Amino acid sequence: MNDAPEEVADLEPPLDQGEWAGWSVWSGRQPFVEHVGPFYTRRAADGNMECGCVAWPEMLNGQGVVHGGALMAFADHAIFQIAYDQLRGLQGLTVSLNSEFLAPASANARLIARGEVLKSGGHLIFVRGLLKADDVPTLGFSGVLKVLRQKY
Repeated sequence: MNDAPEEVADLEPPLDQGEWAGWSVWSGRQPFVEHVGPFYTRRAADGNMECGCVAWPEMLNGQGVVHGGALMAFADHAIFQIAYDQLRGLQGLTVSLNSEFLAPASANARLIARGEVLKSGGHLIFVRGLLKADDVPTLGFSGVLKVLRQKY
């Protein structure tokens, strides 16, 4: 039995060195993600998808902590990664995204989002997750995805 996490087919090969070794860069398909990223993704040892990024200084608000909109943009990206297996290569749209701000995140914090699919059926996938900044719970989130059967 192989306990190594399965690679994710649509991503770049995992990095083999540096802070994000073992993670794949999510790239090439979304101009917004290209602008605010890079965002990283991997399948964890428990089989769940997780994603990460660095809180760049450009993400800060006037109080010197990561802007809530930046955290929510990352959470929106994360719900798609968490639902990766349910999407099975199909595209989707965010129907709703809810969040609870738990703690501030500082510049250069390592942001990691993990979660679970609560329900998947028909055209909707219900997801919830937790974003941590340097291992401190920072944003609780939940969302609903609509699975698209055609490309737009």
